[in-house]
Amino acid sequence: MARLTPTTLEQHATAETSVVAFLLFKTDEAVRYLSLIDPSHFRNHYRAKIVRVALQHYRRDGVITPELVIEESREWIDDEQVNRFWTEATEVWSFGIFKCVTSFRIALDAVRNRAMKAGVSDLLKTVGRELESGDIDLDQARGRLQELTGGQSVRHDSDETLANVIDRIDDDDEGQKIPTGIGWWDRLFHGGAMERGHIMVVAAPPGGGKSALALQVTLGVLTKDEESVGIWAMGEMTPKQLARRSLACVSGMPLSLLERGEDSLSGAQLDRKQRSLNTIREVGKRLRFIQPPITPQTIEDAIAQHGATWLVVDYLQLVRPVRASSSRREEVDQVVRELARITKQHNIAAFVISNMPKGDGSRRDIFSAFKESSEIEYCADLAFVGEREEESEIGQLEDAEITWRMLKNRHGPIRNARTLFQAPSQRFVEIIGG
Repeated sequence: MARLTPTTLEQHATAETSVVAFLLFKTDEAVRYLSLIDPSHFRNHYRAKIVRVALQHYRRDGVITPELVIEESREWIDDEQVNRFWTEATEVWSFGIFKCVTSFRIALDAVRNRAMKAGVSDLLKTVGRELESGDIDLDQARGRLQELTGGQSVRHDSDETLANVIDRIDDDDEGQKIPTGIGWWDRLFHGGAMERGHIMVVAAPPGGGKSALALQVTLGVLTKDEESVGIWAMGEMTPKQLARRSLACVSGMPLSLLERGEDSLSGAQLDRKQRSLNTIREVGKRLRFIQPPITPQTIEDAIAQHGATWLVVDYLQLVRPVRASSSRREEVDQVVRELARITKQHNIAAFVISNMPKGDGSRRDIFSAFKESSEIEYCADLAFVGEREEESEIGQLEDAEITWRMLKNRHGPIRNARTLFQAPSQRFVEIIGG
């Protein structure tokens, strides 16, 4: 990478890099602004993950050691990306202008408001030229930055205007969609895919395929986006059970067939099984499990640690509340509120499975379908209930017709999907016509 100069700032020294460099190299001054540094504000995924690690180190140890942060980041960011960031950060830090807390606050403002390059880079470039040429010293640079910004510090959300939002609306939407490649599923959502920052609650009677749907969608997300990372908060299923179901879903082969010895499979079946195993091994590197006991805090810690963009909670009623209550309803409401906060704060998409007692499969309004929590009506962005045809038997290893009825969509029209749950292979296919 070429040596940075004030003339190359616009290409290389984005606001994101300067914020992370300040956090790593001048933690003692950055700590005053930690509440404003949110990894979800960073567009670049590996910078966001490095920020998450740094913040986690500070919460745990009260200090940020750059070398330790970078080393730990290598666990889920490839070496090339880590080395690229380290080069950028150290080069940026070699500029005196970026050691100025005023420039850090301006860059942080840009990150929080998604204004990456143009205005901020031009501003820092102007002052950087003067500093490098010796026309001003660092103290004078602070004054120049304050002068050029009208003496303002970090702009808070109350300074947001409709004009600001409309000017960057297309940029903000970029990278927010989470497609799965499953046509019938993606078509249910406005814009052709679920979005980050949204929480979806899915309910169906026992054996109705809730976990199977979550798994099929999750595998689609991880396959479609090679940079996505998923967290699966496990309730009753074990990792081994989930792995077996994953193999059935990807291969399209029945669980009973996959469990047979290799001598019982044809050459074509063996090849299909092996290709599916290879696929799962690859995408499975980016799916992390949380096992009981599960709380909102363990979920949030895992999201922050691994830089997750996708979350499955299987299922809602098994997550322990923040505070114990004599009312079960209040406990579930607490969990729903916390999950909604986590989803928004960390800019992830959440698929939350909710249990439904037997006989409630025909409930067609959000009040009766999710009667155990009054918060789902208000906190969820999307809510689905799985309904079966009367003649379909659920819970047996045979096909069953399931209609996924959308009870709520905060961001678009209500759409339903009529599907066939192929229980032996643990996946859903769309029923067209008929």
